[in-house]
Amino acid sequence: MEINGSNFQDLIKATAREYGEDPKKFGSIKFPSKLKVSKEDGCLTITLNHENRIGIGNDTKNINMQEDSNCFEAWAVILYVYIMKKQGTVILDTASDLKLPDFDQTLDKNHHYCRFLYRALRFSEQYPWFEIGENLKGKVDEFGKFLKDNTFRNHIRKNISKPKDKAESIVEKSFAFGGPHSDDSREYRSSEL
Repeated sequence: MEINGSNFQDLIKATAREYGEDPKKFGSIKFPSKLKVSKEDGCLTITLNHENRIGIGNDTKNINMQEDSNCFEAWAVILYVYIMKKQGTVILDTASDLKLPDFDQTLDKNHHYCRFLYRALRFSEQYPWFEIGENLKGKVDEFGKFLKDNTFRNHIRKNISKPKDKAESIVEKSFAFGGPHSDDSREYRSSEL
């Protein structure tokens, strides 16, 4: 069964009723048209393709890893709880015709793609019901091996900027350095944390 924007609301609201929840609270969830999801034999597969813009291919400009269709972690949880009813497996994979780039250990050109691999790796480690599919598994495993012996920085600092006192920066500092009033005097941009 394919899950898409036309049947997603009906499926999720039916499960919400079974859980004794108000189905109206799910009315604002818009299923992304770029997300390809199918359910078969206790497995739900999220398949990414060129439309998902995860840093694959030559066009790496304007890639936003936080677009709804790229937030596979959130969709995996929603789909597992409300479509799979907390049973079975959710698999993240790529379309078989999607050529994944070779892993560039210098990380110069593939930083968006590496962020995606990092997220897929860590999410699969944290949730036993989540797996990486056949087409993607080799690249995620290769990235995991790289991480065991190397450091992966989300953003390499080119210049030092002043710390910001905005709420987001304060929360980031509290997680990264032990609090906004910690003894750590390093000045990082929020994108580096």
